[in-house]
Amino acid sequence: SGQNQTYTVIDGFPIYREVSEKVTTMPEGESSISNTTIGDNIANGLGGGMYIGGGHCLRISNSTITDNRVEDSSGNGQGGGIVAYTCGNLTLDNTKIIANKADSGGGIFLLNTSGNNPIITLKNDTQVSENKASGYGGGIYAWPSAKNASLRIILNRASISNNTSAGGSGIFTFSSSEKARISIELQQDAVLCNNKATSYGGGIYAYNYTDITAATDIALYNNTA
Repeated sequence: SGQNQTYTVIDGFPIYREVSEKVTTMPEGESSISNTTIGDNIANGLGGGMYIGGGHCLRISNSTITDNRVEDSSGNGQGGGIVAYTCGNLTLDNTKIIANKADSGGGIFLLNTSGNNPIITLKNDTQVSENKASGYGGGIYAWPSAKNASLRIILNRASISNNTSAGGSGIFTFSSSEKARISIELQQDAVLCNNKATSYGGGIYAYNYTDITAATDIALYNNTA
């Protein structure tokens, strides 16, 4: 990493039952979290389990983020498990994002306000499952809000399942500009199943300006709306 960056490693350190504005805030630079459970935490507004921002790159491996929630009286709580605000690349490797709750992005809320164009990769049996959003994006909510911003989401041997929301219960995408693009790549053995929406898009609700590509060996089934 560069001279002004930090490299933070959290290995085998559980984070439980914290209550704050942002429960776990990662510093700028590059970091890794492994063999860790982040569970039963409450945030007031953003990131029930974790907040990532400032161009920060993070790899989470062999870990579980579960039973975290966001409480916001205005109904704008984001990212029950993870909020990533204009982060760098985010990699989830054999990691479980399970049973988290928020108004938007029950599992993960992704927002990009700049042109750094992060890649969010879910791989090696990563699961985003049983998360709930009262609004959109039960599993993942993706929103590039700035002109020329983008978000790229990759599933490779990963699953998004059994999430619930008003719409886009597996993945919900929204773009603020035609030049702000989102791509969803369903690669080898990607699975989207058993997600349930009360309105639109049980599996995926791509509201606008979203490119979706799918390999031939993915599984997409039993999603309802």
